[in-house]
Amino acid sequence: MSKRKNNNGNNGGKSFESLSVKYQPIVKSLWQKYYVAGMDFDDWNQEANLVMLKLIYKFDWNGKFTFGTFYRMALKNRIFDLIRKSNAKKRRPKEEVAYLDASPDGYTDTLADKHFNNPEANLLVEEKLYKILNYHLSDLESSVFKLHLSRQETDQIARQLNIDEIQVKNALQRCRRKLFEFLK
Repeated sequence: MSKRKNNNGNNGGKSFESLSVKYQPIVKSLWQKYYVAGMDFDDWNQEANLVMLKLIYKFDWNGKFTFGTFYRMALKNRIFDLIRKSNAKKRRPKEEVAYLDASPDGYTDTLADKHFNNPEANLLVEEKLYKILNYHLSDLESSVFKLHLSRQETDQIARQLNIDEIQVKNALQRCRRKLFEFLK
């Protein structure tokens, strides 16, 4: 694909694709930090690409600010716009929406589980979870995962384990990856 240039004619030699890959962590971090009703990650990624495309043409590549800073600010503004739009009174559902974590008991009162009454399936899930916790996760990952399953927030887990919150988030990411790999 050809190089995209801003109105000054210089984009630092970066193509849209390379910028999109380079700044994908910003897109993911904002997606994890904010919730937009009715939007999945693919929708958010498309919004982020549209924002980037507009910014490539507007950004002063010879200025004192980095493109990453400019892009993060623009994405935050866009996600706030989307949140504001989804929370608008005229777009709210007429009936109250029930969230999955609304019940203090978790999902049991909210969702029907076809395996709930199947002790064999429950035992298999328990065995897999035991294997994951004891054989596939490090001590830190196991501790973080158990506290996360008890519905503690990342900042609470960090304080309880006396580690940085970023370490908790990284451990949870590794747990998710290992869990998906194990369940394949």
